[in-house]
Amino acid sequence: MKVDGPEFYLGTFNAGAGLSFNLTKRREVQREVQLGIFYQKDLGGIGFEDRKMNIFGLKSSYWFRVR
Repeated sequence: MKVDGPEFYLGTFNAGAGLSFNLTKRREVQREVQLGIFYQKDLGGIGFEDRKMNIFGLKSSYWFRVR
């Protein structure tokens, strides 16, 4: 069997949910924290090994705006 190169199938199904919290209500500086959970599943095997990729986790971010 001759192998020409790796094959990648990068299609994924993504799902997530999250919450956003304002830390301050002042007009000059607005600060916000976002928290969320996510799940990612591949829609096909990846590479020659036909590996499966399922990922889940927690995302967080901190945003601020200066006016």
